Amino acid sequence: MGVKIFRSELQPDSESAYRQWLNDNPDGYVINALKTASGKASKSDERFTRIHRANCKRINPLLGLTEKKGFTTGRYQKLCAATFELAEREARSVTGLARVKKCLCI
Repeated sequence: MGVKIFRSELQPDSESAYRQWLNDNPDGYVINALKTASGKASKSDERFTRIHRANCKRINPLLGLTEKKGFTTGRYQKLCAATFELAEREARSVTGLARVKKCLCI
């Protein structure tokens, strides 16, 4: 299984598709990256790109009591993978960064 990308410009139902992926892959990994990432290791990419576990409350709208929206419709895209290694490789490829920050959930 490869990397699944969720962003509103690519799929009109990106929010529901992202939720379904999280539900189906509770042990997976999610890269939160700017949609403007261009593989050039920009300061913005370095600052905002993070790898999370799929069960991290920061990126998982299924966790919590209140309805959360906008995980794939705002400035960010979600790049989802089954393994940490695959997620990290994709994050480096998309952003051009040599090292990608990890969330505290990892």
